[in-house]
Amino acid sequence: AFERISKNLIEQIDSLSTIASDFSKFAQPQTEELIPVDLIKLLTDIDELYQHDQFIKINLDLSDNNLEVLGIADDLKRVFINLIKNSIEAMPNGGIIIVRTYRYKTDAYIEFADTGIGIPVDIQKRVFQPNFSTKSSGTGIGLAICKKVVESYGGSINFASVPGSGTTFTLNFRLTKSAQD
Repeated sequence: AFERISKNLIEQIDSLSTIASDFSKFAQPQTEELIPVDLIKLLTDIDELYQHDQFIKINLDLSDNNLEVLGIADDLKRVFINLIKNSIEAMPNGGIIIVRTYRYKTDAYIEFADTGIGIPVDIQKRVFQPNFSTKSSGTGIGLAICKKVVESYGGSINFASVPGSGTTFTLNFRLTKSAQD
């Protein structure tokens, strides 16, 4: 029993530490230098994290092998994992997440589409607001941070959702000069 309580306590401390880090990151301006990030490699690495999940299937549709953008790989990875985590939570009985990349002119696009419960229409306007959450244990900071990170790299994040049919988040970033050629 003590071991179980200790493990639970450690998990709670880790969770609080993550929340504190999230709030800190949200409040601080971007100070690190942006460097080229290979979106295809980043998404492939993230996909490997979920390969053994029995209830969730991630289908990668990576249309291009040269989608390089300026950013910070760890921050982008956290954004992508947060979007996947939200999709997983929206599919309590399992489902499929399609991660698709494509380019249009000088921009790279990434779509995260799930087969989940969708976002109710009456709260769709609030999903990027700090401190707004529909989850009992949520802080409401995850999507706000995603938006801040994406926009700090000159990109944008939008979504379309049909309650009962799923949600698709679309991110776009300017390609690096070398990836535009």
